[in-house]
Amino acid sequence: MKKIILSILVFLLCGGAVASTFFLIDNENPKIVVNSTPTLACNVSFDDLMKYASVSDNENVKSFFIEESSLVDIAVNRYFTYVAIDESNNVAKQRVSVNVDPEVNTYHIEVLKPLQAQIKKTLKSDEYLALKNGCGWDIQDTFMVDGVDFNIADVYDAKISVKKHDNVEPVYTSLEVADFTAPRIYLKEESYKDWGNKTYSDAYFLDFIDRIEDDHDDPDELRNKIVVNWREQMVPSASGYVNRGGTFTITYRVTDSEGNTGKATLRLVLDAPTYSNSTEGGE
Repeated sequence: MKKIILSILVFLLCGGAVASTFFLIDNENPKIVVNSTPTLACNVSFDDLMKYASVSDNENVKSFFIEESSLVDIAVNRYFTYVAIDESNNVAKQRVSVNVDPEVNTYHIEVLKPLQAQIKKTLKSDEYLALKNGCGWDIQDTFMVDGVDFNIADVYDAKISVKKHDNVEPVYTSLEVADFTAPRIYLKEESYKDWGNKTYSDAYFLDFIDRIEDDHDDPDELRNKIVVNWREQMVPSASGYVNRGGTFTITYRVTDSEGNTGKATLRLVLDAPTYSNSTEGGE
């Protein structure tokens, strides 16, 4: 009988502890009170917007903030959401409408510097253009360029507009499409082995060229402008005769009509002559 009574007492005690623990759990959300309708203007910050509301809770409030958003998003959507979290991680949210100053949602295109694009490529608009509102904030949009042929180097009268935002006046300005790309010289071989007891010439080295590519100039015209530094590297006699071995880095250079210079290098390895008293023959 004593054992039965003892078991009942233990049960009652444990049940009471569980019940006490249950009733100690905080399930009450914080209370957010919005005092007045917030106004978003050029000089308003997130800290300013926080002043329009207050929060209370039966416990301590762990955090009170505005749900992740940018001022630009708030201006467009005309609302934002307060969030409060207490020590028991109960969450309360309160969405509020916003009065927006007309200057915040007035947009215009700014030309940051004279427009210039590379031939066969579109304008890198983020380097040259910006969409701003009346406060000077950056507004995200896609710029559209009309009246320009990016395949032909020239100066064009361009019309710049934006895709997403309405009522943005287009900008009319000049845009230069130029050739910024250097010619590319392709060699048949980048490394070659030969004898160091022969006469060399420009024609010998030009024969290593497979082709030349450029965005603007004719390859045949560029081929006639190739400069090879073989004489400076190999130091031959006046006739081009070289009577020693060694490894030489021969550089090919060509500059197109837009002033872009391209280059290629040939690694020329010369075997030393097999006899010491060689003559230049013909000199």
